[in-house]
Amino acid sequence: MTGIEGGRIVGRGLLGALLLLGCSPDGGDDGFDFSTESNGPGSPGASSGTADSSGGGTTDPTGAVTTSGSGTDTGGDADSSTSDDLPPAVPCTGVDVLFVVDNSEPMLEEQIRLRGTALAFIQQIQSTIPTLTENINIGVITTDEDQMVQANAEPCGPYEGGLNWMISSSMALSTELECALSVGIGGSPNERPMDMLLTALDDDNLAPDGFHNGFLREDALLVVVIVTNEEDDVEADTSWGSMGDPATWVTTLADKKGGWLNDIVVYSLVGIEEPNACVGPWDGVTGAQHSPRLIDFTWAFPQGAVGDVCEQEYASFLLGVVPGVAAACAGYIPP
Repeated sequence: MTGIEGGRIVGRGLLGALLLLGCSPDGGDDGFDFSTESNGPGSPGASSGTADSSGGGTTDPTGAVTTSGSGTDTGGDADSSTSDDLPPAVPCTGVDVLFVVDNSEPMLEEQIRLRGTALAFIQQIQSTIPTLTENINIGVITTDEDQMVQANAEPCGPYEGGLNWMISSSMALSTELECALSVGIGGSPNERPMDMLLTALDDDNLAPDGFHNGFLREDALLVVVIVTNEEDDVEADTSWGSMGDPATWVTTLADKKGGWLNDIVVYSLVGIEEPNACVGPWDGVTGAQHSPRLIDFTWAFPQGAVGDVCEQEYASFLLGVVPGVAAACAGYIPP
């Protein structure tokens, strides 16, 4: 059975994670309405203390639920917890940021927008969280490669510190980010952002001899930024796409932080339902494919937020959600 004990996932399944947030996967009256896919700043999951429109409950920075009115239906699978049930929060001293960038056609314009905001996003996190005593780790992977864009990849050259990821104190961070995020559009049309994300953080890559050893730190908040114009589902005719479903993805990623959803922040710039900023409906070349699976995955995390990948600039979204990073850091529970 899947459930939540004090804000922690126990067992498997997305339902328990959604119920922790006061969410109803069918858009009912028990929580957030998943029929509204754009979860930008000020929307459900974008910041702490957000109340859903039905009055089902509010979430604090730890992800615990405080019920109001008739209360939140736990469906028998999850406890309706208060912050008193949680272990003491120890504000994070570091942040690990992992960008997952679609490197297939036609993602050139989206990559340009991301590069134009990424440095300010990192700097804003740095200046907003007073408890940071460590560097922000910054990695970039693509939708067809789970290993980070390498330090010695031409023309990036070695990252400062000799690591396979960047650090926020680097004197060359602007150049490093510009290079690392210039992943191009020659990647596989079989985009698998969730497979790549979960494999990048699996035991093999994080092991002492793994490619990403040292990236994920016990006292650091994990922030994932996904940018893609296509949904991640298995296509019937080609079998392309990531294995599993949002339930499995949520649990697998949460396991990296001892099961604590509040220790992970996910921001996704993906295709949302109309009205959106796309110039037309998705046709495989223009616009963006509606991505309900990626959206459900994102919203399962207390500070998760969804933005429109078709927007002409990403600064409003990425800088607008930085307070959510700070709130998650303040409520950090060591795994």
